[in-house]
Amino acid sequence: MPTPQKKVLIVEDNLILSLLEERLLTKMGHKVVGKVTSGEKAVEIFRKVKPDFVIMDISLSGKMDGFEATNIMRETTDVPVIFVSGNSDRYEKFCLKKEGFNEFVSKPFTYQDLADPINRIWKEEPVEKEETEKQYHS
Repeated sequence: MPTPQKKVLIVEDNLILSLLEERLLTKMGHKVVGKVTSGEKAVEIFRKVKPDFVIMDISLSGKMDGFEATNIMRETTDVPVIFVSGNSDRYEKFCLKKEGFNEFVSKPFTYQDLADPINRIWKEEPVEKEETEKQYHS
């Protein structure tokens, strides 16, 4: 059984990836309640829309990166954050663990690469097989 619809905020400075993430999340049954390109705007919109979880790129436009934005968000809530990055080396994963992230998805990713961590966060069953056959790359 798929994860029930959740409100999600997308924080991604690459327009094409942002559109892809929105499409995949909508296909999973979630409602995208905001898409922003900077950490500063992420914090602002986060406070307004109160999403159930956040898809957070690490490198963003503006002065605040994904780590800083997450730390500010976590001052008031323990909202789940799934970090997305093209850099998946050991050092970065270590830094993510220190930041208290919930999940990490490496770019490029598939539908299932994004669905699995969301399902783990909400402790739901895996997405149905026919959906996993479609692959999306950044």
